Amino acid sequence: METKILPFKESIISYTPNMDHFLSVLENNHDLTFPWILENYIELIIRKDIQNPPVFEFLDYNKIWWTCPFVHVSRIARDAFAVYSGIEAAVKKLIDKDFYLFFLVDTFYVQGYATYQREHRMHDIFIFGYEEEKAYSCDYFDFRKKSVRLVPFSQLEEGYARVPKLDDYGRGVVLFRNEEITDNIALYQYKESLGGELDVEEKGYVMDRNLVRIKLERFLESPVYVNSVTPTFFDYRLGYVTGFKVFEVLRDALRAGSAVIPKDAHLVCCHVRLMCERVRYLLASEGSNKSLSRLDNRMEEAMRKAVLIKNLLIKAEIKGNSDRKNIIRHMDEFIFLYRNVLREFCDQLQFIR
Repeated sequence: METKILPFKESIISYTPNMDHFLSVLENNHDLTFPWILENYIELIIRKDIQNPPVFEFLDYNKIWWTCPFVHVSRIARDAFAVYSGIEAAVKKLIDKDFYLFFLVDTFYVQGYATYQREHRMHDIFIFGYEEEKAYSCDYFDFRKKSVRLVPFSQLEEGYARVPKLDDYGRGVVLFRNEEITDNIALYQYKESLGGELDVEEKGYVMDRNLVRIKLERFLESPVYVNSVTPTFFDYRLGYVTGFKVFEVLRDALRAGSAVIPKDAHLVCCHVRLMCERVRYLLASEGSNKSLSRLDNRMEEAMRKAVLIKNLLIKAEIKGNSDRKNIIRHMDEFIFLYRNVLREFCDQLQFIR
């Protein structure tokens, strides 16, 4: 049987196809790539109000693809597929060359989506393999939880072809390639860091502690964010907030009765979990360190509080309970605890070299 499936692992951040599919490719070489992940994915951006569509995500979600030294990413126009006889031939040829694919489809035409034959909704689908007349696909098919499905090429073809040009927002088709370490030339160049130069070939990739400290300090300051390239996008005048204040926005939205959902709490858990991993990374390299061990315990306490808030929101959603006083109380406690823990982490990073 004609089959090929590329490696695809669960990512530490799992809440949006823009990010976690890319990280699932990156995670194929966890020991080498994880220190790079820990250097990034700190900043958050949020907007929760009645006037504007909600936004809550890691600010550097897909921009960071283009600077990752471990995964080659290319974007091609949809018209480029015309050189093949159809989507099936294109996907199979590219999978055979070890490329992962990521592109928009109209989910009305793809069975498995909650909107199949019901609603025209454009959504990114991730392809990482094929089996005869079907593609191995990963997406949020119910728009709530990520899952893997075998999608018939006939449906993929129609869903792909039916996406209006104006809805494709210039992305086209994104190709990821997880290079073999020995073939990835970026690994054998010097990595510029704020602390100097690091010989990756000799020492391997090491988390830049000074860079993480600076990013954390900026995160705690919660500066106004203005995109200088496209200033009307993520413009502060539209009500966007970045940095640690995103948690306060969530708390205030809960108080105001605005929509705060379990998915929002899941992203908070992802943020804290990654912060826990940063502390453990330092513990592994520093050995016995009482200050770091204490920090690890406090970070775990913040993690437990974040998970509790998420579970309470899930229960409230299931029961249709609008009384969120208990959740708000726990959110206040989490904000106080997490802010102090992050400040302590910044102090530790300043003294550890």
